[in-house]
Amino acid sequence: MRFAGNANFGPELDNGKRDIGADFYDYLGHSWRFPDGVEKHPNAEQAGALDCSGYLRMVYGYRSGYPLSSRDEGIGLPRRADTMARSGPGTVIISDRGARPTDFSALRAGDLLFFTTDDDPDIDHSAIYLGRDSDDRHRFISSRGGANGPTMGDFGGASVLQGDGFFAERLRAVRRI
Repeated sequence: MRFAGNANFGPELDNGKRDIGADFYDYLGHSWRFPDGVEKHPNAEQAGALDCSGYLRMVYGYRSGYPLSSRDEGIGLPRRADTMARSGPGTVIISDRGARPTDFSALRAGDLLFFTTDDDPDIDHSAIYLGRDSDDRHRFISSRGGANGPTMGDFGGASVLQGDGFFAERLRAVRRI
């Protein structure tokens, strides 16, 4: 069973974009039975890949034992970032008001962050808040297509919440589980 190694975001498509949809069981390469009895099997094309919500489900569910849902409803951490933000388990720390929040004083390491990364106002990216770095910047880690797997580096956009960077301008909601 796989427990470490490089993670791709997903296979590159003909148009140069990445195919999304790789959950933790795709990365691990083995089937998973969810509490509701649904069994999911890895997709060979997604082997070693992990999208943003799959990354959160790997960290919190598979690695830490937090309940996972087999779909976007039910008990446990849902499959998609927008559902996690809108109706997932836990406590809303910052609700999505369609604009960028600027007060991060209530955030704690481990909080789930939610972003909108394209012209659509719907949330389509998730991350884990890490806390403040040595330069007092609010940092996060996520799986991103541009950085090709989980990263807290700044390739493809700074992994910080303040300032005028790509992700800083697109943060919309925070939830604590």
